[in-house]
Amino acid sequence: MPIASDDLRLFGLDLRNLWRDLKSPWVKLASSPSWSWLAPGAAIRVRGAAGDVGTESVWEPDARSRGFRKVSDGPDASTRRKGPAFEAVVLPEQMVLRKRLFMPPLDGEHMSRAIGLEAANSSPFRSSDLAWGYAINNKAAVPSPDVVAVDMVVASRERISQHFGAQLDVAEGGRQPEVWALAPGRKDAAMLVSGYGESARAASARRYWTLVGGLAAVAILLMAAMAITPYLQLRARVMQANIAYGMLDKRAAPQLAKREALMKAEGEVKALADIIGHRLDALQVIQMLTNALPDDAVLQRLQLEGRKVMIAGDSSDAAGLMQKLGSLPQVREVRPLSATTRRPGMLKDSFQIEFLLTDDFGVSAGDAAVATALAPAAGASAAQVPASAASGATAVPAAPASSASASASSAAPVATPASAATPPASSPSNKAAAGGAR
Repeated sequence: MPIASDDLRLFGLDLRNLWRDLKSPWVKLASSPSWSWLAPGAAIRVRGAAGDVGTESVWEPDARSRGFRKVSDGPDASTRRKGPAFEAVVLPEQMVLRKRLFMPPLDGEHMSRAIGLEAANSSPFRSSDLAWGYAINNKAAVPSPDVVAVDMVVASRERISQHFGAQLDVAEGGRQPEVWALAPGRKDAAMLVSGYGESARAASARRYWTLVGGLAAVAILLMAAMAITPYLQLRARVMQANIAYGMLDKRAAPQLAKREALMKAEGEVKALADIIGHRLDALQVIQMLTNALPDDAVLQRLQLEGRKVMIAGDSSDAAGLMQKLGSLPQVREVRPLSATTRRPGMLKDSFQIEFLLTDDFGVSAGDAAVATALAPAAGASAAQVPASAASGATAVPAAPASSASASASSAAPVATPASAATPPASSPSNKAAAGGAR
């Protein structure tokens, strides 16, 4: 069964005291000597501080003692300082009971709770009639450096009301005055007796710190805006550059398409020039082989692949045949594809020879003229591509393509397959080819 618990803790933090724990470091920082100038300079006019009701003086809060210290004497001294003019009255010495305590240096709220418990235990008055106050005595001797001397006073609320009468109801400015007690043996230091008009000064301090916090937040926001403004400006420039680049890309899309088409046409023209300029005439190859082969050689297969020629057949002297082919000026790189063999019962060697023909062999005059015409056209197109891409020209030169198509159409009747193979030796055509090759 579930166990009910009112322990409001999260990760070891007491949520009920979270705000107090967060505020405590800032309160200590504001009360430190280096930041005391930032505290609100509230001027408090005190009447009867020296035991005489007719005297007046100006006091201000003392962060070190958590009490008050005298600033100046005189009834007009409060007009020399800025801030609200708060009122306070001082209890006579015969109305208070004093006690000195030695306590660890706690923060303001924890110290107040501890002093309140001690006052309730030590006071001869009822709890409803109890009024108490405290201040830290920095000049008193302490038994240990880990503790501070605390002067505590207790008094009766009923006797305080009887002593001051109507003064505690309303003071000048419509605010109830505070009630103080002098520090023991001193006339320039005092402590607050809580439960009277100190709420007005506390509210003024809260407004002051709210204003300081608001100004600090505005300053932080301004500094953050100053820090982030260059980044936002650069980001806006990048976005504008991206938009401009997108618009430029859209405007240049037609020109880029034409440029790609021009480069493709240039590649096709160049390939066509290479094909036409290196195309072999099969009849010239057969004529060359007929003149080169001896009478006893029989050619059974002829294969053309570009400038490469492969022949296979029978000859009484295959080695001499290779030497004769290698001596021809239009033949180079002669090599056997397989070892020369002689089958049993045969008088001739079987050979397979491969060789290359020079570039100027077997090219007709018409093909050479077409290749010569296409080569400068392809070079001119390649030279015009960067210029057209840089200037964004919309017109694509059509003259080279038209001349290429015209030359290709004129050379079309001359075109032959890139490879040709002779029929088998058993057919009649093979016999004719073999007879011509002898």
